[in-house]
Amino acid sequence: MVVATVFVVILTEVAPALGAYLTGLLAPFPVYAATLTIFAHSLQGKAPAIGVLRGVLLGLFSFVAFFFVLAVLLERAGIAVAFAAASAVAVVVQGVSLLALRRRRPILVVATLNRAKARELAQLLAGLPFDVRALADYPGAALPEETGTTYRENALLKARAGARLTGRITLGDDSGIEIDALGGEPGLRSARFGGPGLDDAGRVARVLERMRGVPDERRTARFRCVVAIVEPGGRERVVEGVAEGTIAEAPRGTGGFGYDPIFFYAPLERTFGELTDDAKHRVSHRGAALRAARALLEGER
Repeated sequence: MVVATVFVVILTEVAPALGAYLTGLLAPFPVYAATLTIFAHSLQGKAPAIGVLRGVLLGLFSFVAFFFVLAVLLERAGIAVAFAAASAVAVVVQGVSLLALRRRRPILVVATLNRAKARELAQLLAGLPFDVRALADYPGAALPEETGTTYRENALLKARAGARLTGRITLGDDSGIEIDALGGEPGLRSARFGGPGLDDAGRVARVLERMRGVPDERRTARFRCVVAIVEPGGRERVVEGVAEGTIAEAPRGTGGFGYDPIFFYAPLERTFGELTDDAKHRVSHRGAALRAARALLEGER
């Protein structure tokens, strides 16, 4: 039956008239006629594609259900009742299986190779009708050099690269800390501030060195995050989030990453490094941008 089903599907794609004729021959067996129609339409792009292999499995499940019920009822209820009951059960099995296949959650890729950022993004996107994957999980994953002159351009560069590599909807972000006393630096260069070879602690130390002696009233700063969502078909959307704060005199807290330990958020009287993940997500720049992105993605399904 499986081989015959695959054969008829191929014929239906190559020769629609012949396929229709063969489907017509199965008219007394509505379950299989319907199965062939679903396969043919999927292959021709007229119905939600479930894939040939999954389509064959769908036909096989209904086939087994049909003959199981038929065998059980044939001697007890007569051929007419047994055939009707078997057909009904097979139709239900086929319908439920098809619904389950169509409800498989699509994949959303977050375009980052930074595991800490990937975890934070996954937390912020939890509950969406997507399976969230990090770009770092894909073999050969790489991100282009951040050559943009704005956060928006860099976020789009990352999201486009991820969409090309994976063929999935991809979310890319770019963020930075803008310190007023440093003329808006590090800004776009936040991840590279101080030159190559520095880790997060080294970049934090470099900022504090340059901020030495700056009075409290001039230590204002903000985190800015821009999120881009790019689909394989080319659709692009961009949102932004901002969090205002000041630069602390010394690192405080061990949470978060990057400049979090020196970004003091006055309403909570804590640095981002002292906040729990949930508390930080409620007030952070990335949390604000991801809430806006969530609103867009929730409309995808």
